[in-house]
Amino acid sequence: MTLAPSIRAAAMIALLLHPNGTRDFTSLKQQIVEFYNSEVGTWYIKAITSCLCLLTKEEDTAAKWIVSNLLDAARTDYEGRQYLQRLLTLWRESSSTPIQKANVQEKWLSGT
Repeated sequence: MTLAPSIRAAAMIALLLHPNGTRDFTSLKQQIVEFYNSEVGTWYIKAITSCLCLLTKEEDTAAKWIVSNLLDAARTDYEGRQYLQRLLTLWRESSSTPIQKANVQEKWLSGT
């Protein structure tokens, strides 16, 4: 029995978010992108961006690959691309510069 693409996509989200599930985006990245299509819909992009936001950082190469390929796959899905753009904006605003990593950004900005 073959399950509908939307059911398989939902199972992928459940696997990623389940406390005992995998957090390994590297081994699942191809499937994550392949599950997206117009039949599955924008809910999937919303869910994946939430997973990526909760479970990864912007320097995660698998996450970057997923977002890049989803942007390409969703090029005609305006609403889906908006959610991906929000994730990219969040990553852009959360810097990984040495000043951030050392947790001294506020001191540096205030000049103390």
